[in-house]
Order: sequence, then structure tokens, then C-alpha cells
Amino acid sequence: MHGFLNFLVASLAGLAVADSPMSLVQRAQYFVNMVNWTMLDVGPATMMLGKALPLSFPTTKLAVLLGVPALGLAINLFRAPRSQGIFLAAGFFLGSAVLTAVFGGRLWLHHFALLLPVAYIAVALALQRIAFCFAMRRTDLLAPILSIVVIVPLMIGNAIDRLAVLSDLTRTGGVGLASDAIERFANENFVNNSPTWAFFPDWGIFMPFEMVTRGRIPLTTGFTPEDARRMLCAGNDVLLAIMIKPQSDRLPDWIREVGWGQPDVSTYAQRDGVPVLTAVRWHASTPGHSACPA
Repeated sequence: MHGFLNFLVASLAGLAVADSPMSLVQRAQYFVNMVNWTMLDVGPATMMLGKALPLSFPTTKLAVLLGVPALGLAINLFRAPRSQGIFLAAGFFLGSAVLTAVFGGRLWLHHFALLLPVAYIAVALALQRIAFCFAMRRTDLLAPILSIVVIVPLMIGNAIDRLAVLSDLTRTGGVGLASDAIERFANENFVNNSPTWAFFPDWGIFMPFEMVTRGRIPLTTGFTPEDARRMLCAGNDVLLAIMIKPQSDRLPDWIREVGWGQPDVSTYAQRDGVPVLTAVRWHASTPGHSACPA
């Protein structure tokens, strides 16, 4: 145990956790925000659409997903028989609070995603506990009534919100790293039979590309003109893909430094026409260059 604690302390020191500018109060506020956004399912919409859509009945959702389990936990603490499941669900929330106290703003919504299904399980356990408490052992009628009163508004709100997300997703095809543009880019290059080495200096592109192409195209998660030229000299086409960003035009310098003539340059846009990705392909068979050593 002593060795494990030393390892844990050394690992946290390597992550420079203590260097975070967030105070303990700010970390507590951050945890509250993360839990609220997780309960309201803000993360998936933000990731796919680049924005959070207006939600239906957000206060009701928070009251159900947080308030009902909190009431169940309070009853569970003072009235027997006790539900171990409610204590376990509370432990997940407590553990997430401890993680936030340690890591602060280094955490994001995907680190809290597990809390959403845990909250739904906690709601079911809490309703059962509340029904037992107020009806003693006569839960046959009260438990279903409580479930209908609490769950139906939640289901209606969730259905409305999901339809809004799907409608916007149908219109845009997704944005950024969630855009269908990346999938189309990967599919088009998957059917290209030329030996190819791909370079993805921008984070995130290589993951969907690797899945769509089934790992058949070797890749590097970085880019230098020297590495590109070496691959071309070895007889491989070079594929470079970068996200389109404001005030970031790296391509002219890279094309010049590779020194392999003018490559094929393509722009991939999402479904509503917004440009997402620029793809560049240098062909190893391009004649008339002297970039390779003799």
C-alpha cells in the first residue's frame, strides 16, 4: 500500500495537478456545472452540433434526476431497511466530486458521462424507497403512481430534446470533428488503391479515419515536410488532412517545403456547406522532381 501511495503521489505530481489556477471553491462550482450539464445531456449536442440547444423542462429534469435520489438517500440514511444501491449511486457522485477537487478544469463532460445512467438507476431505487416509506409495505399501488408522475414528464422532455438534436444533425451533418465530412473523406481515400501514408497533425481526425478505413492505411499523428518527402521517396503517396481554422493557413509553406510539385487539394464541407477539412495528396509518381537523394 505504501508503494502504491508513493506511485499515486508521483503520478499526480507529474500531471502538475497542484498548478491549476482553480481554487477549491471554483472546483466545487465546476463540479456542480458538470453534473448539471451531464444530467441535461448537454455534451452530445455540443459535440455534434457545436452548440447547446434550448432544453425542454430543464428544472423538472434536474429535480427528478438529482432531487428524487437526494430524497431517497435522506430516507435511506434514517429509515430501515436500507437500499445498498442508493448508497452505491451516491458513492459514484462523491467519487466524481473528489476527482474534480483533484483535477479541476482538466476534467470535461465525458469524465462525468457515467453519472447519467447512475442517476436514472438512483431515481428508480429512490422511488421504490419513497413508496415503501410512505405506504409502509403497501407499495403495490403507490410505486406505479409515483413512477408515472415522475418519469412521464422526464420522458416527454427527453423526446422533444432528442428530436431537436436529430433535426439539427440532419440539417448540418454534424460539425467539426463530428462532421460527416470526415467520414466522406475517409471513405474516398479507402477506395484509393495507391500505397499511401497519411498524416494528421490536427487532433481527432485520425480516430474516425482509422475506423472507417479499418486501419489499412498507415498514418502518423503529426506532420513535417521532411517526413512527407521521405515517404514519397519510398514510393508512397502522402495524404495530409487538416481542420479548417480561422487565420491558420499552413498549407502554402508546407507544400513549398515538401518540394514535390503541386499536390491535389480538396475541401470537404459538412452537409449545410460549411467547410470542415482540407485534404492534400502528393503522388509518388509525380515526374520532374529532384527531391530524393540519388
